[in-house]
Amino acid sequence: MSKFSGRRPRPAGPTLTSEVPDTVTFEGAPAFSRDAHSDLFLLGVTNLVSEDTFYEGADTRDARFRSLVHTLTKEDPAWVRDYAAWLRSEGFMRSAPLVIAAEYIAGGGPTARRLVDAVLQRPDEPGELLAYWHQRFGRNLPAALKRGIADACTRLYTERAALRYDGKNRGYRLGDVIRLVHPTPKAPWQSQLFDYLVGQTLSEDHHSYPELRLIPRARALQLLPEEARRDQLRRLPAETMEALGSWERLSAWLPGGMDAEAWEAAIPAMGYMALLRNLRNFDQAGISEPAVEHVFQRLGDPEAVARSRQFPYRFLSAYLATNSTRWADVLERALNMSCSNLPELPGTTYVLTDTSASMRFQVSNHSTVMHYQIAALFAAALARRASGNVNLVSFATTSTDLGWIGSDTSVLRTVERLHHHIGQDGHGTDLARAIREHVPSNADRLVVFSDMQTATQVPEQLPARAYVFNTGGYQSASLDLRTPRRLEIGGFSDAAFRVMAQVEALGHGSWPWVS
Repeated sequence: MSKFSGRRPRPAGPTLTSEVPDTVTFEGAPAFSRDAHSDLFLLGVTNLVSEDTFYEGADTRDARFRSLVHTLTKEDPAWVRDYAAWLRSEGFMRSAPLVIAAEYIAGGGPTARRLVDAVLQRPDEPGELLAYWHQRFGRNLPAALKRGIADACTRLYTERAALRYDGKNRGYRLGDVIRLVHPTPKAPWQSQLFDYLVGQTLSEDHHSYPELRLIPRARALQLLPEEARRDQLRRLPAETMEALGSWERLSAWLPGGMDAEAWEAAIPAMGYMALLRNLRNFDQAGISEPAVEHVFQRLGDPEAVARSRQFPYRFLSAYLATNSTRWADVLERALNMSCSNLPELPGTTYVLTDTSASMRFQVSNHSTVMHYQIAALFAAALARRASGNVNLVSFATTSTDLGWIGSDTSVLRTVERLHHHIGQDGHGTDLARAIREHVPSNADRLVVFSDMQTATQVPEQLPARAYVFNTGGYQSASLDLRTPRRLEIGGFSDAAFRVMAQVEALGHGSWPWVS
């Protein structure tokens, strides 16, 4: 039985497979191999799937990910199921959990139906999982895959979901999914919805659907003459938005596109991420002060932040995209709320933030945020929550002590400060030098934010507690993690920081999904 089987407490952070360095980093420093559990954990929380990283191409990275899933599906399937469910629900990753589910089924993992249902949490995801399966394994659908997707369809498919997510630009429309997996409707309205969606997919004539409410209204809106549409929006903004389903559909429906009047009608119905992404558009359109206040209240609502499940870097991205300082304070508050899992660290903490060339690589093809900015973001957020003193150091080939930062430090301003420092310490990665020059061995702890592809071996003499927040998920571990109170975590959300809090409180920790 695997030592990670869940029968006894699991060690916090990666477990190494050798007593001495047995591999090297991409920059050539001596390094350790991790065990498969730790390798998959760190890769999964940073893997956006089918995207290149600085040191690994997409094909290589995806193949490594799949291989690890197959290995652990044979060795420890319960761990894989728990990890995938956590990765989707609290790690906020979308593509990686779908890949795990498909590869788990292909690897013969037991009770796969429950896993599939757990990782499908948005109405477009059943179609994405089917598309991945067909691309990798062909048209035959295993029973567990079909039943898990069918369960998710029954749970996720509503009229609102159909209006928002069903469209000809998607590889698999909702009706395609229904025809392939045959979900069981939970009520008469859903039975009619399934019939309607299949009809849409097959381009069949529409029939009457008396149990449906929004879809007939949406169809009626599409039949309105263009000259009558803006008057319709003015008279019944809430009803119009409910039937259209999203601001994108409103923009396509409304002659002249989105002006201030259209945005003000759309804002009350917009989701949290949609608000974040359109702050610049609101400014350019010149929305009214009451509309601005509404956005302020939504963005700054703690419950709304929690429900939105946004990566903390999304708030940084929104801040960088705006041309005004109007939204800075509310984005700062929301960002701090999204980092609620960061521990309150007593004593003296040295935080080293990597600004080397590999950290200036974008997080994804769809984001302008770079790895060093995520590192800086979490470093500053950690300083805000710390009850003791935090000293921030920027490092690359050389390093610079940026001084002590306190609980009143602005996270966004700290990221800007590090941005202005980019290039001043060179382009390489010399973590060992930064530690020797800036971190006294009697400090209470060391926290490193980096992809950990250092060019020199990290010294063994470190503060009593040493933590690495790994932004890259690469294969080798450049820090000897066999000593107690040393921990490596990673990802783009704050969820894994729970383990850091456990180590601080108890001297040991478990995987983030184990209480």
